[in-house]
Amino acid sequence: MKKLTFRNMLDNLRSSVAGVADAVTGANKFDVEPDENVKAQEFAFAEVSRSGFPQDPCCLALEPVQRILAIGTRQGSIRLLGRPGVDYYLRPGGSAGLATESSDREALLGSSSNGGNSHSNAVLQIIFLVNEGTFVAVHANNWLHLWSFKGSKRPDIIQSLEFQKETLTVCHIPYRSKWLFAGTDKGNVHVVQIDAFVLSGYIINWNKAMELSSRSHPGRVIHLSDCPSDAGKLLIGFDSGLITLWDLKNKGADVRFQITDTSLCSISWHHDGKQFVSSHADGTLAVWNPKVPHKATSHTAPHARRSKDDAGIAIVQVEWKKQKGGNEALLLFSGGVAFSQENSSIAGGSAKNSSAKTTKARPQTMSIVQGKSTTVLEMEHPIVAFLCVPSAPHLTEGCEHEAVIVLLENDLVAIDLAAPGYPLFENPYSMDLHEPPAFSCYYVADCPSDIIPTLYTAGAKHKKSTFTDKEWPIDGGMWGSAATPYSDLLLTCHSEGTIRFWDVSSASLQHLDRLKINRIFERSKKSAGKSPLPAVTAAPADAVATQDLTSSTVAATSEQPSETPPAVTDGPIEIQLISLDPECRCLAVGCVGGLVILYMWNRQEISSEIAVLDLTPAVSLVPVPAAEGVTALSEESERGGRRLQPRVKSGLHKRAAGYQPVLVCYTDIKSASTSWSPNEKLHEQQASTQSQDSGTQDNGALPSASLVTSLAISSKHGLLAIGSDTGLIVVDIIQKHCVMNLATPDLYGSEDPFQRGTRSSPKHEKAPPHSPPVQTATADGVSAVPAAVAGTVSSSPRPSVNAEKAELVRSRSSSSSSLDFIASEAVLCLKFADTYGRRADVNIGPCLWVGTELGSVLVLAFQLPSSSFSASVASSFDPSQPQATHRLSQPVIGVPTGTLFRYNNSGAVVCIALLDAHGALLNDTASTASSSANASTVPVQPASLQSHDVSNGRSGARPSEASAGSGIPALTSLLADARHILVLCMERQIRTFVLPSQALYQKYKLHSDPSNSLGHLTILKATVENVKENACIFCYLSSGRVTIYSLPSLRPLLDVPLSPANDLRLCRTLSFGRHAGALFMASKSELQKLTFSAETASCFNQPNGELFIASREQQWVTESTRPSAVAPAVGFLKSLMGAATQAANTLSASQQVEKDREELFGEAAGKGSKALARHVAGSAMEQAKISSNMANSEIGRAKMLALERGEKLGELDEATERMRQQAEAFAGNAHQLASKYKDKKWYQL
Repeated sequence: MKKLTFRNMLDNLRSSVAGVADAVTGANKFDVEPDENVKAQEFAFAEVSRSGFPQDPCCLALEPVQRILAIGTRQGSIRLLGRPGVDYYLRPGGSAGLATESSDREALLGSSSNGGNSHSNAVLQIIFLVNEGTFVAVHANNWLHLWSFKGSKRPDIIQSLEFQKETLTVCHIPYRSKWLFAGTDKGNVHVVQIDAFVLSGYIINWNKAMELSSRSHPGRVIHLSDCPSDAGKLLIGFDSGLITLWDLKNKGADVRFQITDTSLCSISWHHDGKQFVSSHADGTLAVWNPKVPHKATSHTAPHARRSKDDAGIAIVQVEWKKQKGGNEALLLFSGGVAFSQENSSIAGGSAKNSSAKTTKARPQTMSIVQGKSTTVLEMEHPIVAFLCVPSAPHLTEGCEHEAVIVLLENDLVAIDLAAPGYPLFENPYSMDLHEPPAFSCYYVADCPSDIIPTLYTAGAKHKKSTFTDKEWPIDGGMWGSAATPYSDLLLTCHSEGTIRFWDVSSASLQHLDRLKINRIFERSKKSAGKSPLPAVTAAPADAVATQDLTSSTVAATSEQPSETPPAVTDGPIEIQLISLDPECRCLAVGCVGGLVILYMWNRQEISSEIAVLDLTPAVSLVPVPAAEGVTALSEESERGGRRLQPRVKSGLHKRAAGYQPVLVCYTDIKSASTSWSPNEKLHEQQASTQSQDSGTQDNGALPSASLVTSLAISSKHGLLAIGSDTGLIVVDIIQKHCVMNLATPDLYGSEDPFQRGTRSSPKHEKAPPHSPPVQTATADGVSAVPAAVAGTVSSSPRPSVNAEKAELVRSRSSSSSSLDFIASEAVLCLKFADTYGRRADVNIGPCLWVGTELGSVLVLAFQLPSSSFSASVASSFDPSQPQATHRLSQPVIGVPTGTLFRYNNSGAVVCIALLDAHGALLNDTASTASSSANASTVPVQPASLQSHDVSNGRSGARPSEASAGSGIPALTSLLADARHILVLCMERQIRTFVLPSQALYQKYKLHSDPSNSLGHLTILKATVENVKENACIFCYLSSGRVTIYSLPSLRPLLDVPLSPANDLRLCRTLSFGRHAGALFMASKSELQKLTFSAETASCFNQPNGELFIASREQQWVTESTRPSAVAPAVGFLKSLMGAATQAANTLSASQQVEKDREELFGEAAGKGSKALARHVAGSAMEQAKISSNMANSEIGRAKMLALERGEKLGELDEATERMRQQAEAFAGNAHQLASKYKDKKWYQL
């Protein structure tokens, strides 16, 4: 017989209480496991698109027939741009420079951690093979890659060539030629056969290109081009200033040009081939005539200097074009303007103006000289490169150049050359993602359908109208048809206090609208002499767990005097984090300094006034000893200090359609002694002096700046939860009233497992009990509410805590001996849900789940007015609605439930989610609640808080919890499983529980993963999203990998590498969405869209359109527009070939030139040295070889089968012949026998 003890009695009592709850809601474990329909085969990693401006651009190229623009970067990536919506991101990977699947993924996504510091793989030059669907990329690591974008597949590397002894500097491919000229740093020029990608034996050595009398090395080759009038002449430019016109036929220098006192920057031919212009580092331009080699025709500085001592600004690039309509030349060049001129306002330019000063590295001005007219355009950023866009491809007599495309360091602009004043084209690509810099992203997949059209309409009203009326000059390619069947919305937070909205439903990025925080605040008057609010860099919300939050907290706070108005400011308000409700109807924005702004969605323009709440964050009521050398501010000093929070504009103001501000919460009213003041040390001295003069002695610590660490919105109940580094604030956004204001220790109540104190204190004294609480009437009797709740001040004694609650806390909490003297505890995770807040709850109710940085999860329950659950936030604001009367008149009451989840060595809480019994997310939306309320009413249970419909998990889900007009539960609800699943994700483990029993269902610890070789892994970011009506948890680990687990069984579904370990940018900007989608900032200016769904990945096989169009040339080459579509060329071996034969006369000029080049660089020149360059076949070539081998094997097998069939046919012929012979013999014998007995009678036989 079991011995009866007091402990056994308590255990029996606890088990009986749990048994009663289990009898109603079921056993701890599910009798029938949740249907997890997701399978590992349904998940696959794929890169959907790359949007934004290429980071660190360094070169620019144009395909004139296909109208494709290429941009190369210092990271080695290439962006191909066509018409809006045609966009490709390319990057070679691997040590050999080949774009394999695994290496390309690591190179693509791993580049974000480099920060652009490593430029060994920079793209030096991109050269298109006109109308052939291929281009050559020249890299700084001496690789030549031949890319092909012809066909419907993604562009891929066909072949590669690596130079091993010399460094590549510049390359050139003549028009419609299969030979490439490659210049090196040693001054040599090599010839490469493009089809086979092998070196030719033809070499132009540097010592033959220079004068025999010269003793100095000419330097590296920086320019290569063929003469427009004679394809047998190659112009070679060296950086020392030497220019050589090389005769390819005679293998010698024809003419040499030299400017000794300055270095060479660039060269451009005139279209007639009779002269060319060169730009130099001293800001001069020189025009040369091949017939006058020793002296330049003209050598001038286009922009005058103030004095001879002023250093000239280099003209980095020059282009010499000719307009078809007249004889005036069109000269364009970048640079050449002195620093004093570039810093001043330059008249005559119609491009963007900027006050930023230029540097010596790159020019910031562009000059257009046409006849006697000179126009200087000042760009907003330094110029990287530019090129002219012809109205038609290469013509023999020149052509109109309709635009010039200028690549800046942070922008891409196009200038209309045909219009007066040179206006800009409107850029259709979303390349201003980084202006101002973005530091966080919020991805909303499958958003409501009315969000994007309304934002687009509102944003269209703010667009500039100073652009030209013409369309963007780059219109190559075809639009891709791949797009998600739902709408995807992206929100980006920028450094100047701006939130921008983007449409990411398709592969391209489209800007919708922007939201400026400063617009709702007043501006300071310059005459008042008030110092502006300094721009404070916002700390990312993801990095809160790694920050030092052990600063001292104040012992007591006093009410801020209402007569002291907040200060106004002109400075930007930095955004920390944002939060959207599931319906995207409420947007909460947390800013630096504890400022929280609530926006409500409205499709109409209205005039409204913003409500303001001053909410001083609650702090622990435990006396905290002050740190050494720190003196607390007195009450007089607090009141005398100027509050630096911005002031909201009062009165009615017109609000544009979209997200409109309705509420501003000041959760941190700062004094002049805090870090928000521009003169921090001076104000500290003033505050210390005031404290000493007043004679006050306070051992408290200085108030620290409040940090908004988490936000959560419940549009269904009209509640806003604000988590900070010191506590929690809950605001009723309908009544504009603070419901709860608790410090983190007060959330625990008397069951706080930690001893609150400061680590810097020399003595650790035991903390006295908390201040007396306030007795608040709730649905289940009298509950203890701490005195820190806003609007309540009481000195009544605290009632005793329920024994069951204390037992639950003791059973769930771990040992607190290792976590003594906690200075502060931030609230990192908040989640609203209608679920079971206590273990003994029978019905569900509105709850708030709170996760802290110490790994604790607590639950708060709320009691709402009787009909509020059926009213949405929008209807509650309208007094004409019947349910609004109850919601606006009756208060919302919130109390801690006493439920606590905490485990040792688990880290901070990263994510909290609630699922229904079928494994789908609980949908906390107002529309679901409203539809449920129309069908049923839920009775108020006296033993718990008010219950709500349990069918919140799925759209169009199960029947309601109770029948209409009756308090008796419906039969269908009794048969349904009313239990919920709790998902807790901490830094080192994931756990799932069954509610209301709170029994552990499954757990997964990272350190127990046998495939993990890094040891201590942590989960940096986690999100629970629905995938095909089943919830899955997406985790981003500190190792740079993304893991996906099914819920609630935590079965691994996918594990892929995403980035290098400890990638800070990706951790801050990574955002998961529904349907297994994700977004993150791959660089400071580029956005990468991903998918982990195999179905979505298959839809985006051709996401960004088609680049090459076979019929594109027919749009340019027509008999009515121009007689010839070939470049001008003259055969330079005509004298050697003698009289042309009849067959040779049929060749065109370009074909004749190519034939002559074949004779010079082909077999007659020999093969290049294998030690000089190494050839590597690309992945496409390897696949072609594999396909060829497979085809050969199939052909051989078919041949063998054909031979066997032939042998069998031969045997059949022989058998047929034998049968024929036997038939003939039989016929002969029969004939003889018939002849023998023909005349005999029967009796003669």
